[in-house]
Amino acid sequence: MLIVNSTAYADSEIDTPNTDFPVVATSCGHHAMITQERFRTIRDGRTDYQLLYAKDCPIHYYIEGKEYISPSNSFLLYHPGQPQYYEYFLRENANIYWVHFTGNAVPQILEHLGLDQGICFESRSNKRYTMIYDMMIEELTSRRPLFLEYTSHLMQELLLNLSRSIVYNMELDHTTIVLMEQALNILNQHYRGNINFTAIASELKMSPSWFSRCFTSYFQMSPQRYLTNIRLGKSKTLLLSDVSMKDIAELCGFPDQTYFSRIFKKYEGMTPTDYRKIHMERFQTPDKSALHSTFDNDRPETHTGD
Repeated sequence: MLIVNSTAYADSEIDTPNTDFPVVATSCGHHAMITQERFRTIRDGRTDYQLLYAKDCPIHYYIEGKEYISPSNSFLLYHPGQPQYYEYFLRENANIYWVHFTGNAVPQILEHLGLDQGICFESRSNKRYTMIYDMMIEELTSRRPLFLEYTSHLMQELLLNLSRSIVYNMELDHTTIVLMEQALNILNQHYRGNINFTAIASELKMSPSWFSRCFTSYFQMSPQRYLTNIRLGKSKTLLLSDVSMKDIAELCGFPDQTYFSRIFKKYEGMTPTDYRKIHMERFQTPDKSALHSTFDNDRPETHTGD
């Protein structure tokens, strides 16, 4: 016996792409093994995408006849036209959620989230996953007003949660760690200029999405946030001098004084002017020329948030 809870915007075997939304779920379901020993799927491919989540159990999947076994709480992502051959077993307490989805911007979304390469994505256990699947099943079943808009939102949330989990679950090899240190050197050397992360990724021979994922995994913050930390750290040093706010913004890579003040207050909880007033009383004012030549080698302070 197999417990099945599933629904579809149309017949789940009809996989005609929907181009009305960037991404939207068209059918969704949940399989739990009770007495049936095995459930197997073999397809030459569909025209939509499929995302399976194996809650606390593995999935056996096959690529060109070779068997692979996903770790518990992994996802399998199949692209249009990609052969699908997978199975799960009662003996392994199979508890599988699945969704078919499509949309007019799915390739771009998957690339942005670093989900455009590979089939199996290891993740952490996250109760939010099953909640999202259950909510999509409910929406596609009830078909309340704006149900497709709502499933579009839920589908994006599911992909975002998966991408975030992958980032913090990554184990980087030595070569990638070396590349991340190179990226850090680039940011420390060129933070005053207009940093282009796509260009940095290209220089390191990495795709932009993979570069962002590796950087975030290694430093526990996004490249943009790390760059902001560098700039804020440099600005704090200059705020202990009589360098003008306009010059500080320029020296630290902020486009203008107004933006510098807004970002500083957002992350430090006070304006640059207030910071200067509070700290100038504690430190002797350094020589400006010395500051300009010596404050380039410090690593940024770590700030929470992004």
